[in-house]
Amino acid sequence: MPAVAADLTLVPSSVLAPPGSTVAYDVEVVAGATESVDGVQLALDFDATLLQVVSFSATDSFPAVIVPAAFDNEAGTIDYAAGTFTDFPDGTFRMATIQFQVVASGVCALPAPLTWANSEPRVTDLTFAGASVLGAAVDAEAVVGPTCTPSPSATPTPVPATGASLVLAPTFTSVAAGAPFAVAVEVHAHGTQAVDAAQMEIDFDPAQLEVTSIVPGTALPVPLKDPSFDNVGGTLSYAAGAFPSFPTGRFALATLHFGRRAGAAGCPVS
Repeated sequence: MPAVAADLTLVPSSVLAPPGSTVAYDVEVVAGATESVDGVQLALDFDATLLQVVSFSATDSFPAVIVPAAFDNEAGTIDYAAGTFTDFPDGTFRMATIQFQVVASGVCALPAPLTWANSEPRVTDLTFAGASVLGAAVDAEAVVGPTCTPSPSATPTPVPATGASLVLAPTFTSVAAGAPFAVAVEVHAHGTQAVDAAQMEIDFDPAQLEVTSIVPGTALPVPLKDPSFDNVGGTLSYAAGAFPSFPTGRFALATLHFGRRAGAAGCPVS
């Protein structure tokens, strides 16, 4: 039996979708370097009160169509199946693109999940030589909004005149399985606040991510605690300081380099 070594993903995994806009998702197969795929069966569910399918476009990765693309904008379903008898694709490749129109209005950051069905008669699968090679079918979402109208009585939160915050930037990123990405740990010093030292202690899910390196910033040049990470326990840490003159404003404490493990779903870094 072929090894289970191929994942089905939607790219991007999350996107902000204002009402009235059109959003597109690529359906990608992420297979091992030596794993071939000869067939695909898609069964995708979506929230029809928030999204409507505009189009489904398959690539030529699987030229033999078994079940033509069919979508139901009342039930919120998409179904498709196809295969190939020669030139079996492998590695990472796009096999289709789905376009949705956002139809909801008057909502504020409302999640619209896209989930793969996996119960008869609607089953999502990848196959080779008559056997399933599906490792994971990774769900996605569209975040509909924001279109909120601020309350007339609301007042902006003032920015503190002093103090500082540690911020991870970007706050969200979408990457393919196995792909590297970077997150900056930034110090945001308010007003004229100077900073002479900073320490970070960060947790992450080691089943989803692995740290490849921690690159210290230059604003705090004196190491107080060497960069360290544990890809089993899911922790990383670093601390640094400075002698006069002390930095102010916004600057990087360090840059964290991660890799997303194959088959990983979305996960927080905190």
